[in-house]
Amino acid sequence: MSQWVKKGIAILIAVIFVVTSIQFSFGAEKFTDMSTHWSKQYVDEMVGKGILSGYPDGKFKPEEAITRMQALVAISRMFEQSEVDSIYNSNKSKYESDFKEYSIPTWAQKPLVFCIEKEIFLRNFMDNGKLTSSFSILVKNGKESPAQRWEVAIYIGKALGYSDKGKVYVLDFEDVKDIPSSAVPYIGALVEKKIISGQTKYPSDKLMFNPYGAVKRGEMAKILKLSNDIISKKGSSSNSSNESSGSDASNSSDASKDNEADTSDDAIMTISGEVYSVTQASGDTLLMIETSKGTKLSFKNNTGSVVVKLGEKKASVSDIAKGDNVKIRVSGDKLVSVDIEEREESVEGYFVKAYFNLGTDGLSRTFIQVKDGKNTREFAIDGSSDIEIDGKDSSVYDIQEEDRVEVEIENGVVDSLKAFSKSGRLTGFVKEVNASKDYMILVDEDDDDKEYKFDIDDDVDVKRNNDKSGTLSDIRVGDKVEIELEYSVIVEIDAESVSKDVEGIIKEIIISSEPKITILDKNDKLKTYRVSPDFEVEIDNDSAGLYDLRLNYEAKLELETDLVTKIECDDEIMVSTITGEIEDVDTGDNIIRIRDNRTNKSVYVRYKSSTTMENYNGKSMDEDDFDEDDIISVIGEDKLGSISADRIIKIQ
Repeated sequence: MSQWVKKGIAILIAVIFVVTSIQFSFGAEKFTDMSTHWSKQYVDEMVGKGILSGYPDGKFKPEEAITRMQALVAISRMFEQSEVDSIYNSNKSKYESDFKEYSIPTWAQKPLVFCIEKEIFLRNFMDNGKLTSSFSILVKNGKESPAQRWEVAIYIGKALGYSDKGKVYVLDFEDVKDIPSSAVPYIGALVEKKIISGQTKYPSDKLMFNPYGAVKRGEMAKILKLSNDIISKKGSSSNSSNESSGSDASNSSDASKDNEADTSDDAIMTISGEVYSVTQASGDTLLMIETSKGTKLSFKNNTGSVVVKLGEKKASVSDIAKGDNVKIRVSGDKLVSVDIEEREESVEGYFVKAYFNLGTDGLSRTFIQVKDGKNTREFAIDGSSDIEIDGKDSSVYDIQEEDRVEVEIENGVVDSLKAFSKSGRLTGFVKEVNASKDYMILVDEDDDDKEYKFDIDDDVDVKRNNDKSGTLSDIRVGDKVEIELEYSVIVEIDAESVSKDVEGIIKEIIISSEPKITILDKNDKLKTYRVSPDFEVEIDNDSAGLYDLRLNYEAKLELETDLVTKIECDDEIMVSTITGEIEDVDTGDNIIRIRDNRTNKSVYVRYKSSTTMENYNGKSMDEDDFDEDDIISVIGEDKLGSISADRIIKIQ
């Protein structure tokens, strides 16, 4: 057999192997976020047919909005690939300047040409009387624009061959007046075919179309499935395209494994070093590394043919960054694979911006820029990144320029980001001001379970109850405060006292330059409050003083935050009753120590000659008749830790 025949057979076998592998990949793909999602069956079918695909992290992200570009790419995949290729090859030259001007990625160019030539997507539109390229609405500020519901209806309607002329549709939506007139015929046709429907939002039962709302990826999967069924019935089989898509990740990583063998006759060797630079242009990747000896080496290959791993996970060329420690496999000057060493670092600096950018796999990703000293650094954000602003869970797009940030990075991706607003305000209740008055803990005004801790500026301005000359010493635990923050440091406090009443039994009164009163509240908890210098006391509705109060009076305290301003009580001592087991009898000091059955704590019972002692039958007893382990019930006045007994009854 001739050499060229052998070579031809080998190539044919390799192609069959690659195609089989790719088809298997489509059929076997599983997503970690789809097991319970309502759209799973539609997603599985559309992914299996190559119309949609997931992300490199194993997720489909069904709740994420689909972009205009993604929607058009997916729609093109419902048609025969040969038709798409033919239309593109015949017309691509007309669009090259637009692709360049509007930064249209390579993966989207062929589908867009097809959709425009098929009149699914208009090339131009009128904007305030000016003819404007439709490419301008696909990408804005480096970020793919989300598709709106009315737009998707037009795309799908045109793809299915429906017309905006002829039949008149009356739409039964509450917001029908908000729907662009150009979309009404297509929406009517798709509603009639049960491809799309309206929406209700609990508790309202009004049916809305929400024309300017986003179309989620899970919803798009269902729309595409139903549309593809119609196209298939017309004789056009759905096409399993393997092109990369923007935020629709491709399956090129699976195919690239087979490309690993597509090298020259040179032996494959492994080299370790640090990434000096990585450049992507015209579909190729140029990687330069610096070895431990300081030697710089350059290697190049088609981007789709380079296998990249980050630690133990699949990655892409766009994950390679300057300074990465890598182990590369090369054949001659051809780059075969790159293994990136896992990396972790912490960065503090000031936020510059967040934006979307495209990786070489066509996947749209969110990136942030952080100014770290004189350098501006860039990091990727993914769905697992934890974002906080001033202690609250937030979105990276809520962070403002020049906000201070603390970023934890793992393998070039943000693991957590804490942002501190350059300026902001927060309302809550004071839980704590530490003794040195350098920080404050607040309880969220709307959620008692949320607490925030902020440092206090040395020159903080304090206002309390409209007194602008206040100081931190005037702030009380429980005050309602509105604070102004600069980089999460309190620079201004506007506090108001909170009025409330508490009731309980007086257990302790401290008379000093700062009087205090302790009560046993309704929950059997001891609470101590400071007494205001100008407080009032009423006993049986008569004006009185602090010296007129007695322990075990039942009292109502009027508070301004935690400061007692008025005490009201009855001239009646509350008698306590406790039951427990005798632990010790001290007849010399007239004390019996018992274990309180209710609290399981030791209580000292003090008796005197006037104390009545008896058994459960009413027979009189004396102190010598009580022994350890006896069960007794004591009635008397609670003296905060001891009971002054009026009556002791032996129960057992």
